[in-house]
Amino acid sequence: ASAVLGFFKQYFETVIAGDTETYNTYFTENYYKTNKPYVQFAPQMIYNIEVEERAYKSNPDGTATHGFYVTYMIYKNDGTFRNDIDSDAAKTLYYELIEYEDGRVKIDKITNK
Repeated sequence: ASAVLGFFKQYFETVIAGDTETYNTYFTENYYKTNKPYVQFAPQMIYNIEVEERAYKSNPDGTATHGFYVTYMIYKNDGTFRNDIDSDAAKTLYYELIEYEDGRVKIDKITNK
């Protein structure tokens, strides 16, 4: 679980920095079958971050699947990263992460709670 928590710390630092290039490396090939990589987003003023583990499954291929409720607010949201929430509002999303045997963690799905 520490690899997963470290992943979320890095994930949010990347979003706050507006580092689109690094951000796009955080997802599985499966995720990109139905979602497009970001071309660019502005640095985001994210706060009130809450990450709550809701599910865990060990997989036969040696990976593990983690499910999290993730909630945060964006100060003065400009819509370049999230256009589905207003400034200073929160909407909980469900993140499904794959943790690989080598310690890598990638986001496989993001859906509404």
